[in-house]
Amino acid sequence: MSETYNRTGLNDKKRNKKNASNAINAGGALVIVIFVVLCLTIFGMLSFATSFADKKLADKNLLAVSQFYEADTKAEEILAQSFDALSSAEGITADGAVTMLEDAGIKDVIITEKSDERIEVSYDVEISDMQTLKCTIDFYIDSQEGTLCYEIQKWQTVITGDLSYDDDLLDLWSGDDYED
Repeated sequence: MSETYNRTGLNDKKRNKKNASNAINAGGALVIVIFVVLCLTIFGMLSFATSFADKKLADKNLLAVSQFYEADTKAEEILAQSFDALSSAEGITADGAVTMLEDAGIKDVIITEKSDERIEVSYDVEISDMQTLKCTIDFYIDSQEGTLCYEIQKWQTVITGDLSYDDDLLDLWSGDDYED
């Protein structure tokens, strides 16, 4: 048998073997490229979902913090107005304090007389539909200087909303059906 040579000098059989081995190598590389592209796509989608969830959480945190500081500012304003209204009094009594605070336009406060020359002013400022800022302040006349002073007894965030959870989501074993 005579072998035929083409311009490059290689016979067709050797060329076909070489092309066949290149095709197999290209297929393996193609599988690796597809796998890498698939992995990058999945990781990209996961990082997008994570960043979206982080943004939602940051927005909720921003809302909660801004609502708290708005309520805190309002509570500080009520404290300042109460101090200004009561500072003109020579003595502090619960009845006199009620009148002075009403004249100053301060409403929704609870005033109790703790002792002579000492009253307790309590009020609530709503933070959100689930939280309230509860404030309790003692006002008294300083015996040495004769000036009005106050002590903050309570400045506390309290949950006021109904925290109801959906108990139907989990069907857990209660232990009643256990047999010995």
